Amino acid sequence: MGAMGGAATMLAAEPGVAARAQDTPSPSAEIQVPRMKFGNVEIGRLVLGVNPLYGFCHYNNNFSGAMREWYTQDRVCEVMHRANAFGINASTG
Repeated sequence: MGAMGGAATMLAAEPGVAARAQDTPSPSAEIQVPRMKFGNVEIGRLVLGVNPLYGFCHYNNNFSGAMREWYTQDRVCEVMHRANAFGINASTG
């Protein structure tokens, strides 16, 4: 899940995130995460960890506060839309 935190930060750090968050979701990317059957649905084999999005940090409260400030609703939506474009359609939260 630590890798997802870094990836989520990289995705959300792009300029104009707030302006694009209200746009329609990104089209599917050329590269897609493999899928697997989970009950009656298919989910991507990579699951989006949500600790950074909710501001949960196991290191200290300073990082938790910084993540809560950074991940506005617009940025969280952008991260989820970008992840979905690559076939990541499940999260831990």
